[in-house]
Amino acid sequence: MALIPVLVAVIANLRDKKRGRFVRWRSLIPALVLIFAGLVLANISEFNAVVAASQGNPERFWYGVLFGIAALAVWTWYPICNADWLIDHPKRMPRAWTTAQGLATLPVACAGFALVQTTVNAGGPLLGPQPVWFVFVMIASGLLCSWVGTVFWSEMSQRLPTALAGQMIVFETLFAVVYAHILRLEWPVWSMTAGMVLLVLGVLLSLRVFYR
Repeated sequence: MALIPVLVAVIANLRDKKRGRFVRWRSLIPALVLIFAGLVLANISEFNAVVAASQGNPERFWYGVLFGIAALAVWTWYPICNADWLIDHPKRMPRAWTTAQGLATLPVACAGFALVQTTVNAGGPLLGPQPVWFVFVMIASGLLCSWVGTVFWSEMSQRLPTALAGQMIVFETLFAVVYAHILRLEWPVWSMTAGMVLLVLGVLLSLRVFYR
């Protein structure tokens, strides 16, 4: 998954080269190397924890790897195609586009919820042991994380080159790490902190390249 910002930038820049609007590789590669190194360094401690937790159950580990590769493919494809549509339709409002995507994914979410209820949670309460809290969390996360977050993402995708916009995914990693450590009441290890610093430096360097 750490490859996503780099892959999106590389693929988008290759496509933009055919369109006559791209960033020279010698300018872009140093920033991408910093971002990739930061992501690897930031994730190594979590990866080691996953490997340790998977001892004695290698099938589960490799299923995780398989799903990770599938997620990598999907989350590389989505930012590029989403940006293509928004750039090709400059008069379309990102808010309306985001709402349309949300409505399109609603049936899929409902089907997934029904599947979980009939398998994982078979016989359990429909909305869990705390229904009011469950509904509140679903509405809050749906509105703030999914809708509002995607509106901002689409607004950015319509305004910035896709090779730059794709790199903004690194902030998802940054905030995920912050929230996870708040939840655990832990400080990040040195490698994760160093990785986060490299991430931010890489994005700042990339911003400077595109600004020029």
